Amino acid sequence: MNGKFILLMVGVIFLISMTAVSAEDNATSVAQADAGDDAVSAACQEPVEKTVFNDYDTHEQYSDSRVIVHNVVKYYGDKATKFEVEVHDSNGNPQKDAEVSFSTLSGSSKTKYTGAGGTVSFPVNYKVGKHLVTTLVQLKGVNGDWNSENYVTIKSTISPKEMVKFSSSKQKFKITFLDSKGKPLKNKYVKLTILGKAHKIKTNSRGIVKIKSTGFKAGKTVIRAYNPVSGEKRNLLVVVLKKGIHKVSVRIDDPTGDAFPKKSLKNGDNVNTRYESKGSAKERGVYLQFMRGSSGAKHTKVLKVKIFFKNKKTGNVIVKTRTKVDGDVLFVKQVKGYSPFKASVWFKHKK
Repeated sequence: MNGKFILLMVGVIFLISMTAVSAEDNATSVAQADAGDDAVSAACQEPVEKTVFNDYDTHEQYSDSRVIVHNVVKYYGDKATKFEVEVHDSNGNPQKDAEVSFSTLSGSSKTKYTGAGGTVSFPVNYKVGKHLVTTLVQLKGVNGDWNSENYVTIKSTISPKEMVKFSSSKQKFKITFLDSKGKPLKNKYVKLTILGKAHKIKTNSRGIVKIKSTGFKAGKTVIRAYNPVSGEKRNLLVVVLKKGIHKVSVRIDDPTGDAFPKKSLKNGDNVNTRYESKGSAKERGVYLQFMRGSSGAKHTKVLKVKIFFKNKKTGNVIVKTRTKVDGDVLFVKQVKGYSPFKASVWFKHKK
């Protein structure tokens, strides 16, 4: 059952992450210049992807290589790299005047026609993240169309080493700045807003800026960073941890629905709960999972967990205590006649 729970959690986290990535706080460049569709840009492209042909006569679909597209990976601010579409005729020669429609998940779309070289390109100057795009190709005299779904991945040009520390530590935070081709931004001034004050700081020969960590209070603080070469703006999270034992409480739904109740910890980890009331006797019970994104907790050492069960008729409460947690998942069996309603977790922060 532990495996089933983990798969469910990963699926939910994946959907959330896909939604959140498009809303990341980065500046957006939407340059729509169409410079030479037949000119092939120096794109950072993944292996060739074949498209699917939809036959309107037979209502069948099959893979076809007459239209070639790629997944594109590039850095923010790289306007030269575009999404390329290559169309061939039945003899493998470049196909002129093919109608190519290009659209994104957000609803924006654009249509172009291939030139003599059989190619067409579309600007993909998006926010940092992974973006789903769709291509549809149609030819005169062909009763069908070619379509493909691909991803355009925009990488950040502002890359901090995880900025988490204990309040007593005097370590320095490191932020790496890159140009729009992914190379270190050497000896250039970048802008950082730290604790409300704007600073211009020069990167070193490796494109790195070092920041003193003193002055940050316990909890979470945001540093605003700006890369003047790529034009990217990004909020960077600083987390200052307190030593000692901490306690949080998380509700438990009876039964758990599609969303898993969770508690976000100051160190960036989460405590997720699920109550499984069906399945075999061995599977029924409460599951606590300690997560960081789609992986296990990184900065949390669990010391003790208490699960509270209540009898809805009598109001009597039973508490199950666990002082040992193996791995990232804790399971407590169902108590007959009782329903779980909350969990209390005692833990320490760890580096």
